Amino acid sequence: MFGCLVIPGICSRLRFGLSVNGASDRLDDISVDNVKMDARWQNTDMERMKVEAEQDVPKDVVESQAEMVVNLVGIVGRRTVMIGEAGRLLRSSVEEGRDGDGEHLFVL
Repeated sequence: MFGCLVIPGICSRLRFGLSVNGASDRLDDISVDNVKMDARWQNTDMERMKVEAEQDVPKDVVESQAEMVVNLVGIVGRRTVMIGEAGRLLRSSVEEGRDGDGEHLFVL
């Protein structure tokens, strides 16, 4: 590397220091690469979670719509029963000739 004629001990320490600095630089480069790879991994992991969440959205929408349809069918069924009962009451009132006497009052 460089010639040291006067004080060999100092030269060996300088050479050692230079080689350590070189190793330190390589370690710094490796650390920077590790940080970059970790950042890429975290980015990729976040992207994966976003994609999974986006895939769950249609499933959640379908489940919500199915629940709404079931609730609406229940409402229609209950109203159908109420209308049927009201029709029976009206028919029985007409057959018995009690139009408007108030005995068979119903509310829809």
